[in-house]
Amino acid sequence: MTAGRSQPPWRPESGNPSRLLRLARAGLLGAEGDPEFDNVARLAQRLLVADGAYVSLLDERYQFIKSAVGRAAPTTGSLHASASTVCVRVLRAGAPIGVECLVDGSAAGAGYLGVPVRVDAKVVGTLCVLGAGPRRWRDDDIEALTGLARLVEKLIALALLERDRAQEALTYRAIARNIPDGGILLFDDRLRFVFAEGARLFSIAGFVGVETVEGKTVTEVIAAPNTAAVEALCREALEGRTNTLEAKRGERWFRLVVAPLLGDAHEPIRGGILFAQDVTEVRRRELLLRTLVRSLPNTAVSVLDDEGRFVFADGPKLEAATGLRGDEFEGRRIEEMELGAEVETALRAVDVQGLSGEEMVFEPHLRGRIYEARATDLKDSDGAVVGRIAVLYDITARREDQNRLERARRLLDTTLAHVEDGVCLLDTEGHIQVANWAFAMMFRLDPESLQGMHFSVFVEKLAGLTGERPERLGLDVEGVEVLLPNPRRVLRRTVVPFELMDAEGQVMVWRDVTAEKNLAVERERQAMTDALTALPNRRAMAAWVARDAGRHLRQALSVAVVDIDHFKQVNDVHGHNVGDTVLRQVADILRASVRSDDLVARWGGEEFVLALPVGLSVALAVCERMRASVEALEPSTVGRVTISIGLVQRRGDESFEAVIERADQRLLEAKRSGRNRVVIETDEGA
Repeated sequence: MTAGRSQPPWRPESGNPSRLLRLARAGLLGAEGDPEFDNVARLAQRLLVADGAYVSLLDERYQFIKSAVGRAAPTTGSLHASASTVCVRVLRAGAPIGVECLVDGSAAGAGYLGVPVRVDAKVVGTLCVLGAGPRRWRDDDIEALTGLARLVEKLIALALLERDRAQEALTYRAIARNIPDGGILLFDDRLRFVFAEGARLFSIAGFVGVETVEGKTVTEVIAAPNTAAVEALCREALEGRTNTLEAKRGERWFRLVVAPLLGDAHEPIRGGILFAQDVTEVRRRELLLRTLVRSLPNTAVSVLDDEGRFVFADGPKLEAATGLRGDEFEGRRIEEMELGAEVETALRAVDVQGLSGEEMVFEPHLRGRIYEARATDLKDSDGAVVGRIAVLYDITARREDQNRLERARRLLDTTLAHVEDGVCLLDTEGHIQVANWAFAMMFRLDPESLQGMHFSVFVEKLAGLTGERPERLGLDVEGVEVLLPNPRRVLRRTVVPFELMDAEGQVMVWRDVTAEKNLAVERERQAMTDALTALPNRRAMAAWVARDAGRHLRQALSVAVVDIDHFKQVNDVHGHNVGDTVLRQVADILRASVRSDDLVARWGGEEFVLALPVGLSVALAVCERMRASVEALEPSTVGRVTISIGLVQRRGDESFEAVIERADQRLLEAKRSGRNRVVIETDEGA
């Protein structure tokens, strides 16, 4: 029995590198002999009474004689058959065998029969025999060799399967060894364990009650009281379902996951897998998370894995928002739960099918409440998305408050729009939050620029308009009034603190008091003016003296008391209307006779008082001119009108009342002396 490599290289018509790579990994390619293939070759030689039998396999370039029984294999040609059986009854030297088979002179006069060997429906080699001398191959010879070729194919498939299973076992073993506190058991379709790694964890968790696991059935391995439950889960795994079982041992928690072991299209489920892990720390973190989530008012939190399965759901608002408890979510997908249309729509929005890499925020309406929903992708340390966390927060009360606030704001805006006063609201930092149109127009400002403007900026603008110093316009200054030019207006400010819900600030109101000021001036004027003659009255004279008291002490002041002669007779003879006319005419002459610094006032009845801030001699000239002007007046109905005047000069800090009294004495002298004259003090005792 020999094995060797033949030359030259063969020319494959349909090479398949991936399949050849599998053969190489399974250790099938190469010239090394194989006992199983030797047995098949030996059986072929005996059944067909041949000189030699051979199993040849092909890589991308060369043919390998995997097994050779009897006659030595050719060394210069190839024993590769085409995709069909090649039957040569008599083979002469140099004659071709099939399409690609050439046999050297040592095979002269021999018969050849070759059957292709296939993997995945592709030819990878040949099972062939060489006859002893000229040979006529019968149909049963061809059938027998074809059956043995199928046996070779099964040996190849078995070798590949064993290598795949070995590689699979290595993979599972590597997975188990790299999972902290984890273990893996594999079972076949007869519920018999074929692989175990980390079985000690199963024992610690109380799932396994024996030391040796491989080769035993589930019922022989799983310890009570979990035997029936785990067996049921294993049977469900063979039906394609995945289940989870948790157990507590002392202070530690263990999780057992039973899932189907998937195969290929010919064998979709070829067994199951039991995965166990110590999840104590996970449970502790989960407990901490639940405690935290349950302490958040108006909140519900859910976490989905990358397959859209809920792994966590809890929170005070979870059941109110969805109608389901947390344990009714966990381990299930959205389509596996009975949800209302609005709840399902909201959950679909945060499902992993819509993973976007960005946070999603929207406001679903669930079971009569309004929620703010936020969904964010969960990523591992490498940045790969592994799930999604969704947070629901009940914002119904907030929305109602916002709606009330918005209605109140609209009402405020509407109200302020119809208020003539300039009104604005300042926050605690002094920024304008709301200002009405009247406020903007009052200070010639752009309404949009007012929003957010700081009070200090407003003061600078106001100071520029009024010429006031900014420090006189601060919020801490009371009774602020400003005068705006063009048109002239007087504005008065009021500042009142306010507190609305959680907001604090101040309301600043500017009122146009121009009319009020004008009215006050007019009332003051009326209060200080004689209604008949339009001259200042006695009250105005007292105010004038009091206002200029200091100045009057520093300079001369002459005072005259004027009386219309025989005025009672005018009233008695001609009536009061004529008397009033005479009073107005005399008042006009007195007003026209004094300077702007002088003051003439009606003292009462037909008496007038003059205050002249000059010396006595100048005052005398004024009074004489005044008297002469009245004397020249000749009313048509009254006839000649004259006045008598008493004139004195103030002495030092003498009171005004004392001065008036002395002037009144001089007036009496003028009356007694014949009227129509001015009498002054002749000496200090006069």
